[in-house]
Amino acid sequence: MLPNRGGTLTCAALILLVACGEEVPRPPPEKAEQVLAGHACDLVTASELSQLFVGELTPVRDAPARDSACTWKAADSGEAVFRYEIRPYIEDLEAGVREFAAGDSGELNVEVRPGLGQTAVWSDIGLFVSRNGRTLQLTPFDEEIPRAIYEELASLLLERLESGR
Repeated sequence: MLPNRGGTLTCAALILLVACGEEVPRPPPEKAEQVLAGHACDLVTASELSQLFVGELTPVRDAPARDSACTWKAADSGEAVFRYEIRPYIEDLEAGVREFAAGDSGELNVEVRPGLGQTAVWSDIGLFVSRNGRTLQLTPFDEEIPRAIYEELASLLLERLESGR
C-alpha cells in the first residue's frame, strides 16, 4: 500500500513552518463597534454565573452609568467578586496593561496567556484579552477563585460580544 503523499506533504510543510518559528503576518483587526447593544451587565445572566462561580451573584451597574462596564457581587455577602469592562482594542497588550498601572508599571507582573484571544495577559490588575477589535478587562476581587474560571468567563463574554448580544 502506498503512503498518503498529500497528507505527508501537508504535515511536512506544517512542521517546517513551526520549526522555523516564523509567524505569518496578520493585519491588525478592524476596530469593533464601540457601542454595545445594551448594558455590559446584560452580556451574561446571574444563572450562567452561578454555574461558573457556584454561588448567586448580582450585577451592579456602575454609577455614573457606563454601558461598557459591570461589577458582579456575591448575593449573600454583598462583596464584589469581579468587574469587567469592554475597552477599545489594544494592539500591544502587554505595553497597554503597563500603561494602566502607570505609577507601578516597574513592579507590575505581566504573564502572557495564550489561547484566549489574539493576545491575552494576566497581570496584578487582572486579565486582559484582545480579540476581534475589542479588549476585555476582567478584574477579579476574590483571590480564592481559580484563574481558569475567570478565563472561562472572559471567553463567554467575548463570544457574547461577537454575537452582538
